[in-house]
Amino acid sequence: MMSEVPQEVINRDRFISEFDAKPWDPKRREKCFIYEKEITDVQDITSDLSEGFDLERDDGLLATILVYIGSIYPTAGRITDKCRAQNR
Repeated sequence: MMSEVPQEVINRDRFISEFDAKPWDPKRREKCFIYEKEITDVQDITSDLSEGFDLERDDGLLATILVYIGSIYPTAGRITDKCRAQNR
């Protein structure tokens, strides 16, 4: 789920530039992503993607990456109805 990366290894601006990342777009993707209990082994965890950056595959599937100092939180896939319900 989360990858710990030493601050000296990741440069946020370079990451955005190298991967042609775009700011999260609310018109293209919901702001929440649910890591299901099967992934976390604990409970469902909801992440707010509004501070993330979108990467788009050739087939149009979006991955949103949250880049914080020392950490990267990747998400990919389609938004579920459960997530939409939490946004209401």
